[in-house]
Amino acid sequence: MRPIFIGGCDRSGTTMLGAMLGAGSGNLCTPESQFIVKVHEKAALKGRGNDSAFLARALVDHWRFKIWGLDVAPEEAVSAAGKGSFRDLVEWVVGRYGEKAGRSAPEVWIDHTPWNLRYGLLLDKLFPEGKFIHIVRDGRGVASSVIPLDWGPNNVRDAAHWWLEKLSYGLAAESSLGTGRILRVHYEKLLQDPEGELQRICAFAGIEYQPEMCRGEFNVPGYTARQHRLVGKAPDKGRAEGWVDSLSGREVEVFEMIAGQMLGYLGYRRRSPYLTENISSRENRRFSLGHFFKKNLSRKFSGKKGLFPGLPGDLPKTHCSRICPVIKKKQGAGSPFSDSVLETRRSAMSCST
Repeated sequence: MRPIFIGGCDRSGTTMLGAMLGAGSGNLCTPESQFIVKVHEKAALKGRGNDSAFLARALVDHWRFKIWGLDVAPEEAVSAAGKGSFRDLVEWVVGRYGEKAGRSAPEVWIDHTPWNLRYGLLLDKLFPEGKFIHIVRDGRGVASSVIPLDWGPNNVRDAAHWWLEKLSYGLAAESSLGTGRILRVHYEKLLQDPEGELQRICAFAGIEYQPEMCRGEFNVPGYTARQHRLVGKAPDKGRAEGWVDSLSGREVEVFEMIAGQMLGYLGYRRRSPYLTENISSRENRRFSLGHFFKKNLSRKFSGKKGLFPGLPGDLPKTHCSRICPVIKKKQGAGSPFSDSVLETRRSAMSCST
């Protein structure tokens, strides 16, 4: 089974592209699989990287694996792992997901976990024949998309730094892996010319382009369904610059002040003058206050049973959508969590990761 690893900054279209490629016959798109890296790291730290039974139990017990919704007992995974490698175990799990999804014995497996390029060296070692795709999105669009959500940065200052950090791993992977192993794809071009871009991607990845890829059907985990509600729908060119209406002029200035040079390197035009007013102390305090309450209240309330519909009850709950009212009381009507701000941004943001 040959893998294609899609990676990039969160909210850049990894899920959308995974669903598109997975729509082709012979291809299988799985949910995000952070457990591959986490289980490998855990085994390495304990000196049990070659212990197939340990690897199998750790994988089945990982909460990210449980999101896949497979009914796999630890004993079954241990038996399947046998004396094989960790790669064999991963491919067995992917095969089981394919059976559940009605795609038995797929030839190509598409993994759209955003952090794939952060761990590209490990994935390259485990799957030396795999291909990598770095999907890049205008950072202002990323900011517009992530700020209203109940995870990630909740202000444009932190979103700019977050985008730069995530993007750096993709650019490093491009430099390390080389053009024969990794391809850069721009989210905006994929929306504007899905057929042309998919044909280019398929030629690189060595898979057959099929027209049904332009739509892409994929069942995302229940607890992330709202933020991925556009996956499976025809690409909308208007989403490429949806941030223009959802970010204020000052927010665009702040983002470009921090990340404007990177935008230019990637071919995106600035909207604000190069000489803009620096971030004031008052703005920094407001940004930091919002980050503090979001982060700490998320931790405080993360263990509440039934807090997140659609997320299995025995999984750690890292989202905080139900505590926004608490944050609003702390920050006031002008906070990033106020009803008017949230509603405006939710209506304009792109939800196509």
